[in-house]
Amino acid sequence: MLISQPLHATRLFRFALAVIFILSLSVTFAARAATLVGTTSEASGINGLLVDGALYDVTFVHDSYEDVYSATAPFFLGNSNGALDAAIALANALNSFGVTGLTGAVIANNDLVAVIPASVSGTGYTGSAAGFTGSNWGGTGLTATCMGCTGVNFDNADQAIFALATPIPAALALFTSGLGVLGLIGCRWKIKRIAPLAA
Repeated sequence: MLISQPLHATRLFRFALAVIFILSLSVTFAARAATLVGTTSEASGINGLLVDGALYDVTFVHDSYEDVYSATAPFFLGNSNGALDAAIALANALNSFGVTGLTGAVIANNDLVAVIPASVSGTGYTGSAAGFTGSNWGGTGLTATCMGCTGVNFDNADQAIFALATPIPAALALFTSGLGVLGLIGCRWKIKRIAPLAA
């Protein structure tokens, strides 16, 4: 009976550690849920979009490919599968927020499009896009060719600029404090366990 009590306490302590660890992780990630930037009729971005296990901040810019990506390459350049996954995640997020318009977008053929380039040639680029057809958004592969323009361009569309999301300091502090509490609990438990043996 004396042997089973410390064993029971050890199991209970390990269970408590697991529960606190899982709760601190869930609070950390819940603090970074996707949020809409702008309004539903003129969205300018989405922060905290989850794509293939990574969080991204997305900004919608109504401009040509050349102007938007003159200094930096598109995030998913060379990764057409990633671009398609991003388009699908983006479309799902836009639907969940009830978005019906993007910043500066011009409706062409009843379509609003957020373009995610994956490869570029001299006359256009391919990739994926989240498109709005009047009732909902859908993510799809896209071949965008430049018609009647010089260089690489895609008229009547927003470029969806992806950047890795920065972690929220408050969530990290919460996670760290949770680990600290676990350490204190462990120290107190060890002290209480050792004290009777010393006596």
